[in-house]
Amino acid sequence: MLVALISARETTRQDDAGYISDLPAAGASIIARQLDVALSLGCERVVCLADGTRPSLVSLQRRAESAGARFILSPHHNALAGAVTSQDRLLVFADGVIAGQALAREHFGKGDVILSLSADKAVPLGFERMDRERAWAGAMILRGSIVDKLNDLPPDIDCISSLLRLGLQSGVPIAAIDGEYLVSGDWSLVSEASQAEEFSRRRIKGAIARDSWLRPVNALADIATSQIALRSDAPGKLRIGLGFGAGLAIAGSFAASGLGHAIAGLGLVALGSYLLRSVKSLGQLVETRYFPDRAGKWVNRLSHLLLDLAIFIAVIRALPGYVWVDGVFAATMLLGLLHLLPLVSDELTVPLLSDRAILGIGLAIGAGAMVILPLTQMLALAVMAYGMVQILRLRLTQV
Repeated sequence: MLVALISARETTRQDDAGYISDLPAAGASIIARQLDVALSLGCERVVCLADGTRPSLVSLQRRAESAGARFILSPHHNALAGAVTSQDRLLVFADGVIAGQALAREHFGKGDVILSLSADKAVPLGFERMDRERAWAGAMILRGSIVDKLNDLPPDIDCISSLLRLGLQSGVPIAAIDGEYLVSGDWSLVSEASQAEEFSRRRIKGAIARDSWLRPVNALADIATSQIALRSDAPGKLRIGLGFGAGLAIAGSFAASGLGHAIAGLGLVALGSYLLRSVKSLGQLVETRYFPDRAGKWVNRLSHLLLDLAIFIAVIRALPGYVWVDGVFAATMLLGLLHLLPLVSDELTVPLLSDRAILGIGLAIGAGAMVILPLTQMLALAVMAYGMVQILRLRLTQV
């Protein structure tokens, strides 16, 4: 069994800033990020060293128990004796260490290990030196039998530093982490609020890449989402709320169009597209074990298919009955080409119209001006012409 040891004892350098573990880092506290990594690695027990209980730790306990893990809060390392057996393995995080789940799985998938960094790069950032060349990266996996050796040490020891020394003395393998992870922010050590804020900015900027201005509503959604994520304590919950809102907008579009209010239906399509883009952007930031990548991709595809179906129905409902056949053909051609061209090559993605919010707004204006049929036909021809020109250009460049 894999058991996790995390700490919530160290305070920041500023007296009024509180505990390092409670600092927000891109939407989650540092210790919550450590817990999520531990749970993603399969930890079934979590021991948290803290001098007393506080609301953030109560929330952390609920987070662990909701994932099926046992949470043990203790002021003393003696709690390890009852939580870790000699057959277990112990995952240890130092206070303030932030590691990405994917990176942790990569380095912790090969048994017991002490992770290290180049001392020249890491020690100035606050990492603990192990020897002349190496610094401890703030994370390791040890055999459970090493925990028993803590009983031979004085009761007032620093538990985590002592485990590091015992691990080194026991010959636990040392694996180096690329120092570039410190630059990219994939591996960080935070000891004060300003560092947590800087991590949040870098993490959000790196995770949420603004879309091209050729898809302006998407780009605006990315910018707005980045700013909201920087101020949000729970981007995962925010993402769920935005997804629910997108679903309501799409359902509302179907209802409005079905009742004959096609312009309102197309307006709701634009809103739904904006919200779906925000959900996708937050998905780049929020690491979660609950929604695998494959499932997320299928949900994303289904959502966009429903969005296009809502556009199709709204266009048909906006047309007079005697031209609905022409409308069906034009709308099918337009939406079909918008779907098929990117499957051939990403370079065939149509500017502006691939932003479904822009398409919805444009068609709503056309419906209001009573020109939605010729507008849909012209857009379909424009997309077809664009695709043909781009395919010809690609073939010429390959010759």
